[in-house]
Amino acid sequence: MKVLILSSQTVEEVNDSYGARLIEQGKAVIPPKAEKKAEEKPAENPAEEASAEAPAKGKRK
Repeated sequence: MKVLILSSQTVEEVNDSYGARLIEQGKAVIPPKAEKKAEEKPAENPAEEASAEAPAKGKRK
C-alpha cells in the first residue's frame, strides 16, 4: 500500500495493515494520484446510478 506520510510529505510503500493503522491515526493519507484513478474509472452500470439519483415519486404526509 502506498501512503503519503504527512510529517515528511513523502510517499512510502508499506504493509497494508501498517498503512491502514497510519491512516487511522491521522499520520498518513492515501496519495492523491491513487484517488484520481478511482474517480476516473467509468461507471459499470450508468442506468443504476441514474435511478438512484431520481427523485422519489409521490408525497409523504
